[in-house]
Amino acid sequence: MIDWTIAVLEGYRDMGNTGQVAFVATILAPLLAVYGIMRLLARRGYETSQAMEAKLKIARNDAANLEKDKTALERENAILSARLPEAFIERLDAHIAQGNEDPATRDVYELLGEFGPALTAAFDHLAREEAKNVATTEDARAQAMFYRLARDNARIALALTPDHAEMAGLEEELAVATAAAEQGLKVIPTDDAIRELRWKSRGDQERSVPVLLAVWDRNRKRGTYHLALAAAKEARRLASRGGAELCRDALFAAHAMADSQLRLGAYGASLSLAEATAQQQTNAFGAGDPNTLSTRYLIANILTQKGDYDAALLEAKAVRSAREAHPDVGPSHPHTLRTILLIAEIHHASGDDALARIVLDEVHPKIAALDLAEGHNWLTTMNALDAALAAGSGQPEKGLRNR
Repeated sequence: MIDWTIAVLEGYRDMGNTGQVAFVATILAPLLAVYGIMRLLARRGYETSQAMEAKLKIARNDAANLEKDKTALERENAILSARLPEAFIERLDAHIAQGNEDPATRDVYELLGEFGPALTAAFDHLAREEAKNVATTEDARAQAMFYRLARDNARIALALTPDHAEMAGLEEELAVATAAAEQGLKVIPTDDAIRELRWKSRGDQERSVPVLLAVWDRNRKRGTYHLALAAAKEARRLASRGGAELCRDALFAAHAMADSQLRLGAYGASLSLAEATAQQQTNAFGAGDPNTLSTRYLIANILTQKGDYDAALLEAKAVRSAREAHPDVGPSHPHTLRTILLIAEIHHASGDDALARIVLDEVHPKIAALDLAEGHNWLTTMNALDAALAAGSGQPEKGLRNR
């Protein structure tokens, strides 16, 4: 070994400068390569560590925010719960836990007069309980469904007491809150028994649906169309219980929804719902049924608002012919006359004022003969159309009035 070392050193001495440099480079190159690789690995490890630290920091912040949200929700729920009579919550929660809706309904009716102001707070409480439970376990989803049942009961109790001054004041507000809750709280029953429980008849449908449709009509006339839409939607839901989606009340409520959507400017949604409803009414009651024709009239109106005048005119003329031929309607029926007035409006909107004038002059004396109250919207429509046609032709207005 010593001899070999001496020989190497002597050989290194005899190499000269160039050889010595090459020899040293040959020895050091692998060492430098190993060192470089180790440095690169160390740098990558450091960068990975920094990235993980940043992600951990974000996760900690998210966890802290979630904890804050949870605390805030618990605080809000505690405030809501504190607004309610303890006996009311205890009894209601007990019935909900048992999955029995009927006692909860009776409690709502018994407490209606005594705890009127608390009933709306109870609605809020139940909605929050549903929101808390909806995204957790299967049992919690079932519990959320029972809370929704109690909300249904409270809502029906309010709808069925229109003569109670305080309840009447809450009726429309509750209809809107209900619609918002239905849209925002997506509780999907996975158990058929729960589904059946929700739609179980409480014997109130015959009274509650007409009340809600009356709310729709009242708000439509007032111009509060968002309230009208909420009431129509709830009427449709109640009328459709037990697989009765194609009954006359449910389809009329769908018509009412489409009418409200039109007045809110949602032409696409309104047309889609109206066309589907008209087809269902045709299948269920026939093409000449008054409700079917009423929905087809609505379709013509929607098409007019959308600017599809050719399609609107075809639909309106078809409705006019069907109404004139119907034994219970006929050429002089108010609905027929309003359809003719719509045809005049469509002609004017499409730029055919000459035809619009002919149709308006035809229908005016017939509508005037109805002896409508001064200021009736049909008279307003006729006078506005008369003024527009006169302005377009340069002729004086005819001054149409109810004669």
